[in-house]
Amino acid sequence: QNLVQTDAITRFIARRGGFSSESPRVDMVQGAVVDLRNALVPYPFQENPDAFLAQWKADKLDKYLPMFEKVLSEMSEAGPYVMGDLFTFVDITLFEVLHFGSEALKDASALAPFTNVSRLYNTVKERPKIASYLQSPR
Repeated sequence: QNLVQTDAITRFIARRGGFSSESPRVDMVQGAVVDLRNALVPYPFQENPDAFLAQWKADKLDKYLPMFEKVLSEMSEAGPYVMGDLFTFVDITLFEVLHFGSEALKDASALAPFTNVSRLYNTVKERPKIASYLQSPR
């Protein structure tokens, strides 16, 4: 079977790797992550990337971080992930857009006021295979 859509491919790999969850909570966060990421995709192609990023941060990141914080706070007693202690693909996709956004902005301080978002970000970043990848010359 050929899969051609990013979200379908992500979910397919997640099911095969045991990182899937058939939860409306995961679907909701994944939808928000896709919206946030899609708004960032044009960044490298802008005449003025710094202005684009400042607008992306103001219009999108500052809108979505409080929502992610709220969702994560609802499960924070159980663990750092969207589903508490269950690590799923949405934790990786959320990490990825936050990481790329922080690198593009050259500033990770936007996450600082959001305790649970920062907790998820740092927990995913410290997972051995992800840490190894981030330290690689990629």
